Amino acid sequence: MWSKNKVNLMKILINNDVTSIEQLTEVLNLKKRAIYFYIKEINDLLKKNNVNLIENKWNEGFVFNGDFKIVERLVEDEFYLFSHEERLSNICFDVLVYPSSGKNLSHYANIFGVSKNTIFLDVQKAPELMSKFNLTFSFNKDKEICIDGDELSKRHFIITFVNDFIKSNEDFVVKKLFKVKDVRNCEIIDITKKVTSLLNEIGIYTNENYFKFLISYLSILKIYYSKKSFIEIPNHILVQIKDSIYWSTCSSIFKYFFGEDQGNDSEKAYLAILMVAGNFPFNEDEVETSSNKQKKFTDDLKKTVNMFVNKIELNDYIYFNNKEKIIRDIWIHLIRSFLRIKYLSVNFEYVKVIKKEYENIFNTVRENIYTLENFLKLKLLDDEISLIALYFVSDLYSQLNSKNTRVALIYSESRNIGGIIKTQLLDMFNNLEIREFMNVKEFLDDNNKDHFDMVLSSVELPWEITYLKVDKVLTEENKKQINKEINEILKSKSATKIHCKNIFLPEDFSIIENEVKDWQNVVNQSCNNMLKNKKISQDFVDTLSKNLNDFKEVSIISKGVALLHGPISKNHKINCSFTLFKKPVSFFKNNEKINVIIVLCPGNSISHIDAIKEITEMLSNKNLLDQVIKCSDAKELSELILKE
Repeated sequence: MWSKNKVNLMKILINNDVTSIEQLTEVLNLKKRAIYFYIKEINDLLKKNNVNLIENKWNEGFVFNGDFKIVERLVEDEFYLFSHEERLSNICFDVLVYPSSGKNLSHYANIFGVSKNTIFLDVQKAPELMSKFNLTFSFNKDKEICIDGDELSKRHFIITFVNDFIKSNEDFVVKKLFKVKDVRNCEIIDITKKVTSLLNEIGIYTNENYFKFLISYLSILKIYYSKKSFIEIPNHILVQIKDSIYWSTCSSIFKYFFGEDQGNDSEKAYLAILMVAGNFPFNEDEVETSSNKQKKFTDDLKKTVNMFVNKIELNDYIYFNNKEKIIRDIWIHLIRSFLRIKYLSVNFEYVKVIKKEYENIFNTVRENIYTLENFLKLKLLDDEISLIALYFVSDLYSQLNSKNTRVALIYSESRNIGGIIKTQLLDMFNNLEIREFMNVKEFLDDNNKDHFDMVLSSVELPWEITYLKVDKVLTEENKKQINKEINEILKSKSATKIHCKNIFLPEDFSIIENEVKDWQNVVNQSCNNMLKNKKISQDFVDTLSKNLNDFKEVSIISKGVALLHGPISKNHKINCSFTLFKKPVSFFKNNEKINVIIVLCPGNSISHIDAIKEITEMLSNKNLLDQVIKCSDAKELSELILKE
């Protein structure tokens, strides 16, 4: 029989030439014994169907020479064993979306091909699962399963199911439980394409993953609406959405769901929010012109965000590079996301990455998130918390090389005791980089003491050495002293300004006189100088183009100026090109007219974030930008910029 773990194992083997057992255990989060057992079972199935087997190459790993279509065919022909979690979420979903009599334990035992006792054990955890969505799970007098709760909570669960099962599994697995038309309605695919195309024209882009989610969720919603249970959206939000351009843009999807004159306005608003993921364009100027009620909400929200950031700064001894920017960014993020958080609760696929890569920051934000939740009167799930954590990540890691405090930690007794201080420091201070961890003798013999910004020691050091004395276990007073010292060091580093001469060379400037219409040609022309001078490779250009095409988004750093930020490459130092287009260009039907394009190839020798700040600050000067546009040749252009 097949299962999700076996399918995922085969996907990994097919996509890689050789895969070690260590790699499989890490990616699948399974023990080695389980993987060996799965491979034996898969090989039995492959052998039975006269297909190439999985081979174990000595000292290398596992290899499978075959096509994924083989797996698809075998899964369709063989029994598929759903996991406990899959069966449980499928049962709850089925009760909500396909309500009918006879939905008892025997019914689901027949569907999944397992015993009635297995289903009974599955549903023991149903009340706990449903409580996460503010829903209740119970049995009626006929021993049929019932799920009750408000309409919004039911939609949240359905969205989660679509993300976790329908969108994340291969079609041949989904088809084991669903008819294709139920989750891939052809009419909905056509209408959604039409609406997303219209949204593109007004600057709202739908990436491929969200489009796939929309198709499945809207297909299910069409079935679900037969229940005639409507959601309710407050009137002041309804007015805001009905007055927006999205209302008319989404008219064709309204018509499909509700006919010519029918339809609940709240449900139409729900669909509009869904189509744009709740991302209504919003900036500080719009706050000033908004209604008194909305302005009070946004003003109070900004004060709450300020309180939230201050708490993190105070409680976790964090120094921010640009605290005001974090407050403003989170404030705008919450205004834009409010409707999505309240009505959709859509999962984001990169949450696990954020929680794993930036665990300390994520946990710090989650511990303090109640400040925002109490004001918004909403429960923020890990998905939204991870997005908010990204603003802190961006600030704290933006200048990893130049803005971290390099520390030498000196201990007096055993390395284990010194390790207690080291663990405390790394848990409390995100800006610390412990370069050396040594005893007194090792430190005094070190000839490179200038490599450290700060020396911490639990033992007395000679008078000529500047250091901070700390206890063997950090006290509150130690923490305050360290925090104060870090702030002084980082403020000093922040005062250092990068000059344009450290970013551009005369050869990095070019002027394009002819009209360039295609965005790909714009990218090629902008990268041409760096390619010609072998500062970047064609791979860099290809990756940059792919990212632009995937996300359909260009960073506008000043009016008429765009920054194309390429992938970080360890093979390059920081490189930039400065291209002036005499005839303005645009990207992806965006109305923004661009005359200057900066292409940035990040490197580690100079903080590329510092470079971006310097470029942004310089080109925010309208007078300078006017002079730039008037330049007649590359030499004149380079002299103008490099003198700044």
